[in-house]
Amino acid sequence: MQQEGQNVIWTGAVDLTDNGRITPQAGDFVGFYVTGYDAAGNQFPVVSNSEASPIPELAVDDTDFERQWIRLGAVGPELRVKSISLSDDHIAPGSNIVINAEVINIGGSTPALFKVAFYSGDDEMPFDTVAVAGIDGDEVVKVSTTWSAEDVDRVRVVVDYDNLIVEVNDDDNSAEHSIDIAYGQYFGWFDSPRESPLAWIFIITSILVLIGVASIAARTTIDHGEGVFSDEEEWEEEDDDDEDDDDEDDD
Repeated sequence: MQQEGQNVIWTGAVDLTDNGRITPQAGDFVGFYVTGYDAAGNQFPVVSNSEASPIPELAVDDTDFERQWIRLGAVGPELRVKSISLSDDHIAPGSNIVINAEVINIGGSTPALFKVAFYSGDDEMPFDTVAVAGIDGDEVVKVSTTWSAEDVDRVRVVVDYDNLIVEVNDDDNSAEHSIDIAYGQYFGWFDSPRESPLAWIFIITSILVLIGVASIAARTTIDHGEGVFSDEEEWEEEDDDDEDDDDEDDD
């Protein structure tokens, strides 16, 4: 027992099984109270110290709004980042990268809304947040966002960004994914032929075919200019000369 100001803090070890007679299970509520006398012979007070009203937690330690009871096991939600993936592993600063994250709940379900935050490098403020409207136990929820890539070595995803969900452990609410900067700024398109060679072969072949068709068409186009009509006139004059020769022969 140690007194700090107006608070008396008790420290000790308790066998919840009572020498093996009790089998604690997840979801059980446990309360503590103390009977007997202190060193001065004074009986311990029974106000907020009885079987019906156990000793309350300190207000600063109360995170589940059950100040006089401790709940065993993670019957409440327990959120984690299961995985993080990127749409492209060869990144150039300035390119748009889709970040996909999977959030899993290994505890009990919750209908409460919480946010998943996405961070770039060591930034303290997220560049985007995605809201999730509740999650069931053992459910996996996929969230994604588009990131304008920066010259950093990692991206980070944090679930329950505002810390609104009461969990047994908040230390596993974040995860990171390393970043490989493969190109200079805005030169990420160089990696496209490597990733999609057939598409680029088709594009280049199509361009060459179009150029060839346009060239052939230009050479075989019918000339409707002035030269066409002058040729027709020459043919007509030749026909007239032939007719005159025929008339002279008849004479």
